[in-house]
Amino acid sequence: MYWKRLLFNPLLLTPVLGLLLGNAQLGLITAGLSVLVWGMEKGIVFINLTTLLLVSLTGNINFEIIFLYVLSLAFLIRESKYFRSFDQRIVYGVIALLAILFYPFWVFLLGIIPANNLNEINIAGEILLITGFLLTLLRARKLLGDQVSLTRRLEFLLLFMAAILAIEGIFWMVPFWLAGSLLLEHYRAALDRIKVIPPLLFRILVLALVLYGLANLLPLNLLITVLIIAFFSFVFWQQERVPLLEMVYLSFILGILAGRIGLLS
Repeated sequence: MYWKRLLFNPLLLTPVLGLLLGNAQLGLITAGLSVLVWGMEKGIVFINLTTLLLVSLTGNINFEIIFLYVLSLAFLIRESKYFRSFDQRIVYGVIALLAILFYPFWVFLLGIIPANNLNEINIAGEILLITGFLLTLLRARKLLGDQVSLTRRLEFLLLFMAAILAIEGIFWMVPFWLAGSLLLEHYRAALDRIKVIPPLLFRILVLALVLYGLANLLPLNLLITVLIIAFFSFVFWQQERVPLLEMVYLSFILGILAGRIGLLS
């Protein structure tokens, strides 16, 4: 079971598939961004493979639109009561197949959207990345309890770091994540008996990764970045349930507006 989860992890599967398709960078970016935005929840493989194949089949015209479309499909499948009586793996598989078969529609649609609008959506992707960091922070909040094992916290930090490296386009992220996962699995029993990383240190390490990621991935003014994160944090931090789709769409709207008034370029 562990090896199945390892082999079908998006941080391994998607970059390798991207490499086979002749676009390793696309595979890395898809894997990293989906992990930040969606987390390691059910549907992550659907998001990765469907996005990667659709973007490749449509000639890499616009990654952000396809990603938003596939993310919305995954969210609807997960949340809709109409799919709960079916095996979700089958539902994800059928919807992925249909989405890929209808790729000529996306070729047509993306072909008639003006280039200026496509560029605005590309720029808005920078805010989507910030949203991914905030969603990761909200998931980290669940790991602050005293009963959370050391292994779970280390797995989260490893996954977070690997996602950042993937978005940077660093292919050695794959062996880095793979080696880290194997080591954590090998020493799981020993690690679970100790608590080397207390909640305060865990917060500091997560924040350090956020700052590292923002500094390396975003060509944004630091003040603007801080203000955007502060705004999202104020609005969503106290929510019991992470409003994922609302945050993603709001980030696109804010990104387009920021691009139009010259804050992003």
